[in-house]
Amino acid sequence: MIRKILLIAVFFLLSSTLFAQENGFSVKKYYGIAASEIEIQNIIVYMFDRFVLQEEYAQVTWQDIGNNLTGPWYWDENEFKTNQIGHPYQGTFYYAAARSANLNFWESAAYTAFLGSLPWEYLAENEQPAYNDFITTTMGGTSLGEMFHRLFEDSWES
Repeated sequence: MIRKILLIAVFFLLSSTLFAQENGFSVKKYYGIAASEIEIQNIIVYMFDRFVLQEEYAQVTWQDIGNNLTGPWYWDENEFKTNQIGHPYQGTFYYAAARSANLNFWESAAYTAFLGSLPWEYLAENEQPAYNDFITTTMGGTSLGEMFHRLFEDSWES
């Protein structure tokens, strides 16, 4: 299972380098702003899920967080729309926050994975972290986010 995940990750990283674009201009990068925006997004979505929708998975306790941090990861079997639409959509917001703070493709992808998806898996669900959630949030969010970023740049330049 781990080998398959690593193979998918390597394929994604190698293929995305062919298409990653940078404009070559020197701009100030706002790493702290990007990190803050991503964490604020996680907090807002979590609070909405917990208190407004009252979702079962969002009723997280300190014990759940401890279990998530020390327990094994698994492959979840959520609905298709959750895993293949919802997770990439949420990842797109992480990625866009980083790109809008002038981070490049790789920095934004790392922020999506390690400041967006990973904290969500460990802290915002009472279920064990799931491989496929992390993969689809990170890779789907990065892919969609880069497409939207390029569309924005192209429309802005016109």
